[in-house]
Amino acid sequence: MSHADAQVQCCFCGNAIVQIEPDPLTLKLAIEEGSEQELFCHYRCLKRVVDPSVALYPFEPARG
Repeated sequence: MSHADAQVQCCFCGNAIVQIEPDPLTLKLAIEEGSEQELFCHYRCLKRVVDPSVALYPFEPARG
């Protein structure tokens, strides 16, 4: 199974993330020197928890 096929869970709401742009987002946390943890989330969940004064890239759904 490739990384793209793996099912991931949102670290904010706990629900599975369907692989539709822009989801899932990847958050990388630097834990200690040379070590990190990778978390996944829905864009809507990240937008909900981040203060409105923090600019987030304005993802737009793919049009086609």
